[in-house]
Amino acid sequence: MDLHINTAEYGKVKLGLVEKKQTHAQQEFFVKPHESGYILEKLEEFLKSSKIKNPESEIRNIIVYKGGGSFTGLRIGTAVAQGLGLAWNVPIKVKNTLNK
Repeated sequence: MDLHINTAEYGKVKLGLVEKKQTHAQQEFFVKPHESGYILEKLEEFLKSSKIKNPESEIRNIIVYKGGGSFTGLRIGTAVAQGLGLAWNVPIKVKNTLNK
């Protein structure tokens, strides 16, 4: 399963779990600039509610999006993806938009 982290829209975070181009779970929420630590908390809740018990073995790729949005939001999304990729030993892929 692939974990999608999209912070390309200003103040909005979109999370998704996709396998073979089929979305299994998704969530979006708003984050103020000074509340970036909230992303990790929401991600943990999202994975638990999606019944992902062992991300190290269940997540194959982490997909992060670049493009519009604020520089800080994109940087935070990328940093979260990089940290999780290192911790879980999972590759990170970068996409331009959700449709590609």
